[in-house]
Amino acid sequence: MSPRYSFQGTHRDEFGNSIGSGTVEVFNIRTPTIATIYTAYSGGSAVTSAQITADANGRWQFYVSDSDYPFVSQFDLVMKKTGYSTQSYTAVR
Repeated sequence: MSPRYSFQGTHRDEFGNSIGSGTVEVFNIRTPTIATIYTAYSGGSAVTSAQITADANGRWQFYVSDSDYPFVSQFDLVMKKTGYSTQSYTAVR
């Protein structure tokens, strides 16, 4: 099994307030292609939609496998929740 690397952060609005239970979509850098991500450090299948949900405090975490991304990788993130502005981040590592 290849090692997996963690990406984590907090979903926040434009004022810096955390947004609980929003979604985080993960894309290969500068493309519309969804990234291959996992919800656990080991085991389990890839998340087919490349979308995860932040917890009640806005915290989110996903993992990527060295076998899918053998070099240092960057991803584009799109964070959404109804009633809030969409937050997009490019080249996150």
